[in-house]
Amino acid sequence: LVCAGVACSLCSETVIGRTAGAMLPVACFVVCGFEHCVANMFYFGAAGMFFSVDSIIYLAIVVLGNTVGGMLMPLLAMLKPKEA
Repeated sequence: LVCAGVACSLCSETVIGRTAGAMLPVACFVVCGFEHCVANMFYFGAAGMFFSVDSIIYLAIVVLGNTVGGMLMPLLAMLKPKEA
């Protein structure tokens, strides 16, 4: 959905069309409950909290969690004993 937002924003010739094309798919991504830094940045941008200390700390925690999870899950899958 985030890639669809980028593609939709490139299809319009007006600023309003580009903005709506970018925001609607990302908003759908957020409403679905997916946890991702792009979705979280959408929340902060929509709320007007671009550079507050709380938002930067929250984004840092989410990015760190996504990074650790992205490294541990494949490692655990490789360490799992193979069934015959």
